Amino acid sequence: MINSVSRQLSNRPRLFNLAHAVGLMAPVSTTRRGELDCLSRHAAGRKCGIEIGTFMGVSAAHIAAALTPEGKLYCVDPYVHGDALLAVCRRHLQRVGVWSKIVMLRQTSQDATAILPATADFMFVDGDHSWEAIALDWEIVRRCLSPGATVCFHDTSPPPETPSERCGSVRFFEEVILADHEFERVETFATLNVVRRCIAT
Repeated sequence: MINSVSRQLSNRPRLFNLAHAVGLMAPVSTTRRGELDCLSRHAAGRKCGIEIGTFMGVSAAHIAAALTPEGKLYCVDPYVHGDALLAVCRRHLQRVGVWSKIVMLRQTSQDATAILPATADFMFVDGDHSWEAIALDWEIVRRCLSPGATVCFHDTSPPPETPSERCGSVRFFEEVILADHEFERVETFATLNVVRRCIAT
């Protein structure tokens, strides 16, 4: 989780990038430690992953490390706030030794559709949390996720500390994703939901 100092600096990307470059600041993430562990477990042994919303690369590092040695993780993020956060992400992934597994796509998920692999056996959706945005990402999941594979949706359950908080992604998950009979929920940890695509019989 992001502490107050990190939060202040993350709102000043160029300064954060400089601090990270000299080792004064570690990359930050809104994904909780337990959620990162959950991502690692479900990505373990997978060959092709897609992450929508990469930010500073914290979750990407966990996912990529869990993939098979030859596995690839397609990281999709437009980095609308400029080059500094992308630089932090790239540097972090290089420092932890997973950069060779990364295919970085500086685009929106919709623009990246033509480049993404036709099938993936793991996905992590953590982009824009509005109803409209996750609806578009959901279509990518339905197009790319192979039968028996898993997708993890961040911020699709209310935070335990603020259970009344119901952003668009929470409502879309409850009303649309859970109602899709091609998919089944297998785990929830904090705000993270893990869903498996059913194998047709």
